[in-house]
Amino acid sequence: MIELNPLESARFGVISAHIRDTRAELHELLALAAAQNVQFLTARVSVSDMRLVHRYESEGFRLMDTIVHYHRGLQEIPLDHAAMDSIVIREGSRSDARAVAGIAKSAFFNYIGRYHSDPNIDRNLADEAYVEWAKRAAINCSRRAPLILAEVNLDVIAFLTLRASSSSTMEVELNAVKPTAQGQGVYRRLLLAALAKSSALGFSSVSIATQIQNYPVQRIWTCLGFEHFRSFYTFHKWL
Repeated sequence: MIELNPLESARFGVISAHIRDTRAELHELLALAAAQNVQFLTARVSVSDMRLVHRYESEGFRLMDTIVHYHRGLQEIPLDHAAMDSIVIREGSRSDARAVAGIAKSAFFNYIGRYHSDPNIDRNLADEAYVEWAKRAAINCSRRAPLILAEVNLDVIAFLTLRASSSSTMEVELNAVKPTAQGQGVYRRLLLAALAKSSALGFSSVSIATQIQNYPVQRIWTCLGFEHFRSFYTFHKWL
């Protein structure tokens, strides 16, 4: 019902765990956490289940962010009409991990995610969580977890990582554009490349998620045919 999270444990220096079955009795979950000496417990609860949300609040869980999920079928994919400009879109490899980590370090500085919202987490450690995530995704990229890059004059300016979340759906796991390259259509081109790559690999849909207040990317998603289909609240509890 709860799953230990070794990455978060190492990152924050406390025993961390995530609630897998949010509908289980909370007192049982908290007892399990206590028995395993868990100090940092997280959960994601559907925004449509307010009774469950209130139950978590009554047990001292604190809301850290709201995640909105979008998806899109791959029957028709828009063309990349900017393919002739100076920006080159290419597939990356583990040798690009350092460049990817560098972009994450600048793009996710003081971000709006759940780690940054938690007053118990040092903001520098919150920044580094995204850097570590990006670097790990680049190092572990594969056929079912591709890495897509945008570069200008051999300088990587943006990245997007994918992973197969099911036999039919590819998920955009993490993406970022170097701050100095934002507002130039780079992100839209990465998404178009992600759709084309997912289709070429035989997937029938692509999903993507972000914090609810991240409005700019959601406008791009809707313009490219993505539709909002579910949302979750993220809760933290320190034990």
